[in-house]
Amino acid sequence: MSVRAAKIAQQDARRDQLARLRCERPLTLLEREEEARLERSLHLRVWREQQREVEARLAHTLEQEDA
Repeated sequence: MSVRAAKIAQQDARRDQLARLRCERPLTLLEREEEARLERSLHLRVWREQQREVEARLAHTLEQEDA
């Protein structure tokens, strides 16, 4: 597993852990801040992946138009 993949897995596990804690008790301020940071990180990761897909489709379309 690459370093990046390990970091993502660690973030996902921690986000899941915080979600379980939220069901058991109110989160502390620090836990809520951490949860928000992890959620922003996830949203950014998803957005970047979507951007890569859009750019790949656009590049493919442009290549077909040039051919």
